[in-house]
Amino acid sequence: MKFLGYTVTFFSKENSEKISLIEYADWNVVNGLLLPKTLKWRTYENGVVGAVKNEMSFSNASIKEEKTDSSLFKKPIKENE
Repeated sequence: MKFLGYTVTFFSKENSEKISLIEYADWNVVNGLLLPKTLKWRTYENGVVGAVKNEMSFSNASIKEEKTDSSLFKKPIKENE
């Protein structure tokens, strides 16, 4: 996968025509898995990929074989709930 296109509808709950784009770049193998080293947020308009707006690079990535405790993924409980 080179690009991920997405829309944000969480706040309005309405359909959106605006597409945001993330480019996955600089792929490398980490413990047998192919992972991107760099994420680039790009402009996207009328089907044309544009300039880089923001970029994030990962260094010293590692993959562990141990299973993560499922409690890590539980929804936090708000004090007033």
